[in-house]
This record gives sequence, C-alpha cells and structure tokens, in this order.
Amino acid sequence: MAVLELFTKEEELKEKPVSEQVYLGSTVLLHNAYWFIRVRWFVVSIFVLTGLAGNLASGILTNIGVVPPVKWPWFLSAVLILTNIFFSIHVHRLNEDSRRGVEVNIWLQIITDLTVITVMVYMIGSTSTFIAFIYIFHIALACIFFRPLGSLVVTLIASGMYIVDVILEITGVLPPRSIIANNLIIGRETPFIALVNAVTAVFIWLIVWYLVSNLSRSVRMQIKTC
Repeated sequence: MAVLELFTKEEELKEKPVSEQVYLGSTVLLHNAYWFIRVRWFVVSIFVLTGLAGNLASGILTNIGVVPPVKWPWFLSAVLILTNIFFSIHVHRLNEDSRRGVEVNIWLQIITDLTVITVMVYMIGSTSTFIAFIYIFHIALACIFFRPLGSLVVTLIASGMYIVDVILEITGVLPPRSIIANNLIIGRETPFIALVNAVTAVFIWLIVWYLVSNLSRSVRMQIKTC
C-alpha cells in the first residue's frame, strides 16, 4: 500500500502544470511580501544614518574626499517610509487565497525599490563608482520569487533604468554626480567609456540572472520531486 501511495503522489505531481510543480505558492509569496517590507525598514534606517552623517560630520567627510550626502538620503528615506506604509496596509488586507493581489504587491514593491536604487546610484556616482552593482540584489531575489520570465522582466527594468540614467548624464540632460570629491566624472569627460561600462554591467547582470534563475528552478524541481 505504501508503494501504491507513493506512486499515486508522483502521478499527481506529473499531472499538475509546471507552474504549480516548480514555483512558489501563495503562502510563500505572502511571506515574501512581508519580508520585503521588513527589509525596507532596515534600508530606511541606513538612509537616515547616512543623512545624519552627511549633516553632522560633513567636515570629516570632506576632509577624506567624500561629498557629504546632505539632502538625498532624507528624500529617499521619506519615499520609502510612505510607500512602505502603503504596502503594509495593502498586504494586511490580503490572504493566502489572494495570489494575484500578493503578486501585484510584490511587483509594486520591486518597481519602487528599483526607482529608489536608480536615484541613489545617480547621486553616489553611476559612472564613477561601482554602486550600480547593487541592482544585483533585486535581480537575485527576483530569480527566487518569480518564474524565469518574471525575473528577466525585473532584470530588464533594472537595466533600462540604469542605462537611461547613464545616457541622461552623458548627454548633459542630468548633471553628472559623484560622492567622491574631485573624482573624474567619466560620463562627462569620456562618454564612450561611461556607456561601455554601463553596457558591461548590464551584461554581467544578465549572466547573473541566467545562472541564478536556472539554479533556483533546478532546486525547486528537486524539492518538489523529493
């Protein structure tokens, strides 16, 4: 009887659509939505500490060659606080049966995060520092939370935001910025190099997406078949 029961479960698994076999259920997605919200409060605290450092220790930062972050950390922290309150209220109205609503909540959170990240990357130095690789965190998380197509969309949105930022800088629409004082602003001095660097970063992100999404899918399949 035990063998027959095991065989029945395997047959039921084979009959289910691939999306039900491999990808996260509503309960896990709801947990992930709450997790995103909790992590965002931590990010808010980092922005607040950065703003305090920029305002209270501006002289020290200037002496070590860093442009004090005076205003933008407070602006970004305010944006995250307001949006996080909205996401918290929205997600508390959802349950395990509201898969569509949970997915919308997570997507809104990701779009908000990518927008905030893009502003932060611009202020710190999109073409003069390595801060742009912070996008990889959301790309990796998207590979865990979504199907390959969904995580690819997140990767393309992040890449598009970053490339647009770099293009706006090298064309003079946005004044190039860097948190490093007296640093060579690559976007202004050598626009071709800035664009090549940006495309190279995006190429690396796509490789990360491919590797992590396939690894994540393989792990899910192994778990489901155990």
